[in-house]
Amino acid sequence: MPVLSETALQRTSLREQALALLREAVITGRIADGVVYSSKALAAELGVSNGPIREAMLALVDDGLMEAVPNKGFRSVPLTPADLAEIYEMRLLLEVPAVARLATGVLSMPTAASSRQPMNTGHCSPQSCAMTSAPPNALCDSTSSTSARIGPGQSSR
Repeated sequence: MPVLSETALQRTSLREQALALLREAVITGRIADGVVYSSKALAAELGVSNGPIREAMLALVDDGLMEAVPNKGFRSVPLTPADLAEIYEMRLLLEVPAVARLATGVLSMPTAASSRQPMNTGHCSPQSCAMTSAPPNALCDSTSSTSARIGPGQSSR
């Protein structure tokens, strides 16, 4: 007989919440490349102390998404052409077989739709729409999944 509930604990620290929020802001482009952000200012904006925000930003530095600017704060690191090429390659490796599996019925749509992470946040930035045939935002809308995005002049069939 289980002693603890089957449900995992959902309580997260302020650092983890700040990290998730900041990561999303970098990916969606709300935190712009090259702009220096003060952890103190962001902490005041969120109504928390500076510590959790600074720790979260340092974690993003470790992940390569931000860089520390001595005595000023942190800034988002822009993607290089090599980064964009690598993202494009990875998307091809992942998305093409997944769409093929959906088309052949090996992977059912309810299974694909039940993933933990949404495929599209409804916001695009160079990071999230990397190396597509159209400019960022041209392929994205809030109702389509990543594999269903259609570029200009293309049809969905």
